[in-house]
Amino acid sequence: MSTPELPDAPIADPSLSDLLNQYAVMRAAKDEAERALDEIDEKLAPIKKAVIDAMIAAEFQRVSHNGRLYYLSVPGRPSIVPEKRPDFIQWLRENGEDGIITPDYINANTLWGWWNRLDEDVKPVVEPMLKISEEIELKSPADNGRKRKKR
Repeated sequence: MSTPELPDAPIADPSLSDLLNQYAVMRAAKDEAERALDEIDEKLAPIKKAVIDAMIAAEFQRVSHNGRLYYLSVPGRPSIVPEKRPDFIQWLRENGEDGIITPDYINANTLWGWWNRLDEDVKPVVEPMLKISEEIELKSPADNGRKRKKR
């Protein structure tokens, strides 16, 4: 469904016109800031990888530098092996875990949360149906809450 095109109409209320002007200015500033952050992210990625590689080479799990703690994290992120999807969905239904299925779709974050709370003795049963990504991440407690939303 698309939004119908409406002709520009004179705005009788000057405060609405002012608000729309402010909105347009702030939206443009936000778009520019997001472009600048994207550029910084591109420059930051190889530096972050070099820090991770150096910490691994030095066998450091965590390090403090200039009063800031940095640590390595390996969150196991599961995804369903495509050819095992029907078996996995059937297993979920048979074991009362089908609450994570919305029709025949499983959200990646929901799957991750389910995996993290799953009993350790059950994980070997479902693990052949999943691919567990274990990409090393560089974390810092100071970064908590700083994730920006992707548009």
